[in-house]
Amino acid sequence: MRVFFHFISFLSLAAILLFTLDVFSSPAIEDIDKKFLQNTPAEVDSLDNLAYSILSANLEQSRILATLALKISRKINYNKGITTSLLQLGSIYFSNEDYYKSFSCFFECLDLYEKNSDIEGQLKVLGQIAAGYLIIHDPEKALIYIRKAELISRDALEPKMHGNIHLLSAKYYYEKRFFDIAQKETYLSIFYFNKDRHFEEESEAYKFLGDIFLQKKQFYKSIYNYQLSIQKIANEKNLNSLSILYTRIAHVYQLLSDYRTVLKYNFNALRAREKSGNQEFIASSLINIGASYLKIPEFDSSLYYLRTGLTLAKSLKKNYMLENAYLQLYYYYMEVKDYQQALKCYENYTETHRRVLADRNNSDIQKLEAGRLIRDAENQNEILKKGNDIQRLEIRSRHIQTFFFEILILAAAMLVIFIYNQQSKHKKSRMLLHSLNQRLENEIREKSEADKTLRKSEELYRFMAENSMDVISHLDRNYKRLYISPSCQKLYGYEQEEMYRMNNIFQIIHPDYQQIISNAFSEMQKTKQPIQFSYLAIRKDGSEFWAESVANPIIDESSGEVKEMITVVRDVSIRKKHEEELSENARQKEILLREIHHRVKNNFAVMTSLMNMQKEISSSLQLNQALSELQLRIRTMSLVHEQLYLKDNIHDIRLGEYLLNLANIISDAFNNQRISLHTDIDEGVVNIEMALPLGLIVNELLTNCYKYAFPGQRKGNINIRLKNIQNYKETTVPGKYNWDLIIQDDGIGLPPAFVMDASAGMGSQIVQILVEQIEAKLEVSHEIGATFRIQFTA
Repeated sequence: MRVFFHFISFLSLAAILLFTLDVFSSPAIEDIDKKFLQNTPAEVDSLDNLAYSILSANLEQSRILATLALKISRKINYNKGITTSLLQLGSIYFSNEDYYKSFSCFFECLDLYEKNSDIEGQLKVLGQIAAGYLIIHDPEKALIYIRKAELISRDALEPKMHGNIHLLSAKYYYEKRFFDIAQKETYLSIFYFNKDRHFEEESEAYKFLGDIFLQKKQFYKSIYNYQLSIQKIANEKNLNSLSILYTRIAHVYQLLSDYRTVLKYNFNALRAREKSGNQEFIASSLINIGASYLKIPEFDSSLYYLRTGLTLAKSLKKNYMLENAYLQLYYYYMEVKDYQQALKCYENYTETHRRVLADRNNSDIQKLEAGRLIRDAENQNEILKKGNDIQRLEIRSRHIQTFFFEILILAAAMLVIFIYNQQSKHKKSRMLLHSLNQRLENEIREKSEADKTLRKSEELYRFMAENSMDVISHLDRNYKRLYISPSCQKLYGYEQEEMYRMNNIFQIIHPDYQQIISNAFSEMQKTKQPIQFSYLAIRKDGSEFWAESVANPIIDESSGEVKEMITVVRDVSIRKKHEEELSENARQKEILLREIHHRVKNNFAVMTSLMNMQKEISSSLQLNQALSELQLRIRTMSLVHEQLYLKDNIHDIRLGEYLLNLANIISDAFNNQRISLHTDIDEGVVNIEMALPLGLIVNELLTNCYKYAFPGQRKGNINIRLKNIQNYKETTVPGKYNWDLIIQDDGIGLPPAFVMDASAGMGSQIVQILVEQIEAKLEVSHEIGATFRIQFTA
């Protein structure tokens, strides 16, 4: 009898196993299975690893490999392979929004881990189940499994497990919109992940923390945490996560209206996605970049990226991306005033928006249905567990009672299977009927919404035309008005009927501009492109005003010629007046600045003359020498203003010409025939803020050479060299500075302990201060006399 009972139990379990395997079987799996003759654990591990490696690139192939690994694992009773494959399949079904199959895999995997008392495995699966319930918007169910995980994790020693539990709790509170509690739980998870340096999990926690701050509208904290998450991602290891982080940072900067930075991070996201090869993500980044360029605005770049992204989105058949692309193109064409294209894009946008709403509704319905099925499966699983508990208790008491209880359990199992099959058939019939009803309702709703959208579009364009301050006209090819907006009465003083009676548009254009506009229209008919022009227009009362017009051609599709055109005219008299005033103000400011430079130069000349008078009446050699040095410094500054006064550009100085004149002035001042001055100076342009300090530095160093480098009757040479570093390679700090100035003599050289500081004298102190002022680099060399090298950026 006992043998017969075990045989019956075995048959029932085999039936359940075959029923489970039937869910995952497919023709493709059978074909692959023929290649594996050994059916070993090593082969299973290889299949699971391969399925994981292609998960982000090809979900279907990953599912096939994981299903095959599960089939072989069950065949050879390889528990590790079974649990690993079930986890893989659960994640794959979840990505495909097949939530019922996903949870079935997770629950089966949880049962196996519980039987084997595998705490780490239980925590991993409980986390997956809790995360799944959050996705299908059932946070209360998610909380039950989070609490189960917390109970189990009390005995766990690995910090990573505790970190995962806290991160799940944070996601639960985030779903419930308790953002402060979610923030605290996320910080706790980061603390545990950081203990054992689990960078991937820590990156995920920082990203979630950024999401929390974004919800709390603390934008800069959100950006900071997203950037921390990026730092934790290993190079090239998780490009999809990296690109998502770049896109989220770009979104935050979009909220802050920092469009240049938005463009930078969208480009970072595109580069990461191009490396990963995910075409859907690439299309999304291209559209985001196009929208960013539109905000800057840079219209050509915007149009290029929007069209490229739209083409890729069409090939992928992704409605949500097509919706965004058409909307951004609509904004673009409105900006460039191409209203025909704008209308087409708006119509495409409304159509794709309708499809996106339908997809979203279907997804929500799938989630609700999946939640119901999952709860049914969960309840069924609880019933089976309780039955098993009863069975174990009865086995301990009496063998006879055990036999009858096992028979009852077997009957219950068969009944459950029978009920399940009947319920499945009933559910399929109900779902088919529901699908047909839904399709009919959708078709009715779509037609109603399309009619409503068409009416709204007509009302919108009629409202825009009749209430615009601009005058909108519809002309035939002979410039006769077919339509003109009511705003013509405000702009021209004519009623609509009076405008219709005019022979053509030239009656309200000043005679001086009629031929110019006629030529412009002729050019438009040749090029088939929109034109824009300004002219003097005449009102009904004879007064004149400046008008700006944009004309867009309407092309005959059969002949390819311009058959009609749309024009938009606005009054720009105030803008013209402002432009003239600005031009006059700029001219007066330039005259004033030129006069200021002239007077400064004259004042310096007066100061120099006064010093000459002082030198003539003074008998102090030291005072006269100090006055001479001061005169050279004043002459250095005066030379700058003299050049600014004489040049057309009153803001910039020709550096080469300035330094050459300054060197000659200093040489003439000392008039020492024993010393030869040599110059090798490149030409360049700098502003006055850079020219004055440089001139004073050259004056101090060159004066020092003439005074001290050649004592007695010693002869020698002084070299001045100014080179643009970008034109030659001799530089000690490549890339930081772009000019190199060298003043060198072959005289007696500097003292061994010479240092450029305050103790070395007033000249050294002036040089040191001015070098710091222009953020330059000064090098002093004792080889072959004395060499002073200054590298700076201008």
